[in-house]
Amino acid sequence: KSNSVTSSAAEMSRVQGGEFTINGSAGTATITTKAGDTAKNVASLINAKSGSTNVSAHAHTEFDLTELTPSSGYSLAVVSNNATPVTVSFTTGATANADGLAAAIKAFNDVSSTTGVTAQLNKAGTGVTLVNATGENINLSNNSTEAALTVGGTKVVSAAEAAKSDEARAEAAAEANEAGEAPPEG
Repeated sequence: KSNSVTSSAAEMSRVQGGEFTINGSAGTATITTKAGDTAKNVASLINAKSGSTNVSAHAHTEFDLTELTPSSGYSLAVVSNNATPVTVSFTTGATANADGLAAAIKAFNDVSSTTGVTAQLNKAGTGVTLVNATGENINLSNNSTEAALTVGGTKVVSAAEAAKSDEARAEAAAEANEAGEAPPEG
């Protein structure tokens, strides 16, 4: 279990890397991306070939935070336009709706001039949509004591739960080592 998720982590990258072909009205070009590239970087690669393809791109990174634990405190470290993590702290209401998520939305928007990440109620009205309008990756770590959430479809446990999971893996590996067995995976 992990208390971090990033839109650029190798195992979770939305950009897998490789080549693709742009067939535009002015011609064709091959674009090569690296695993973990930002949407901003991919758009830049496409725009660099715009003269030969007549195709241009705009980057935008967006995902939802859902399944936030009701009436719970959160402490999330955010890195996007910023190099140093910025802590976003809030408490959710009793229900995941506009009122119950208002503090979360406000907390993200209060630091948006530093992170480049804005927040709004998601379309379903049950979560928070995070956006970086320039296409930079949005990296989150859940430093909350107990509260978990789902980030873009990936469950992110609290820091305390991640530590318990790490301890259990270490104990299982030590037991396997003592028994002369291969350590368990995962």
